Amino acid sequence: MEFIFVDDCTPDKSMELLGGIIEKNRLRFAEMNWMVRTERMPANSGQSAVRRHGIEVATGDFIAHCDSDDWVEEDMYKLMYEQAIANNLDMVVCDYYYNEDMKQVELLDNPPRDIFNYLQNLIVKKNIGAVWNKLCKRNLYKDDFIYPAGSMGEDQVITIQTAYNAKRVGHVARCLYHYYFNTSSITNEVNKDKILNRTKQSIANGLVIASFLERVGLNETLCKELDYLKLRKKNNYAQLFDEKKYRDLWVNTYKEINCRVFWNPYMSLRMRLNYLQSWMKVLF
Repeated sequence: MEFIFVDDCTPDKSMELLGGIIEKNRLRFAEMNWMVRTERMPANSGQSAVRRHGIEVATGDFIAHCDSDDWVEEDMYKLMYEQAIANNLDMVVCDYYYNEDMKQVELLDNPPRDIFNYLQNLIVKKNIGAVWNKLCKRNLYKDDFIYPAGSMGEDQVITIQTAYNAKRVGHVARCLYHYYFNTSSITNEVNKDKILNRTKQSIANGLVIASFLERVGLNETLCKELDYLKLRKKNNYAQLFDEKKYRDLWVNTYKEINCRVFWNPYMSLRMRLNYLQSWMKVLF
């Protein structure tokens, strides 16, 4: 097993601590046939760039991701790898825990019956687009792979492409990954600049997904799913509707969906009412 830790120019002592652990256990890792290495980005580059670098330098047959504030069950990758080998799978998905402070909730992520249905569900978020509860063959990251434009929604960009490139997707029916949400984190503080930055990144990644679907000839077949995705992304501007310029931004972002999204079958009643309310604020 190959472990790649990517240092995105962190200002804390995490890499120093990690280096000490690696050095202390070097013989143990060798006995277990574990290759443990660290990589350093030339400048602070953000999560999507870090993930791309890790993918590009990886040498294993399969790739899995673990974010720096999360953790996994000890047998997670063993179980997923065994499932992949036993059933000749290109991708394996597992269930996961949502951890917030002292709360832990079990969440299921069963892959649907076929790849096309899985793509539909990933786009409309019936299945989670995260990369961290998946084990994928490295050859799913093809030479023409389109990498995310920013950190918001970057998982979904990667997962939709790897799912499309996969022939068979399997599932381990057990919660193996712990996704941790830190409610006191500075990154979760809400202000206008952060909302704008995150929304722009999310919209840019929506365009990456649309570009990929067009390239593989699925943009028309999955047009309703894609419209739904675009609406969810542009709706982030609704948090700033107290200013006219952001209402105008909402109208003009993905403008092509404005006249048809209300009739989208993926729209819940609540979403339809919110959509009408947004137009009321724009018009009056």
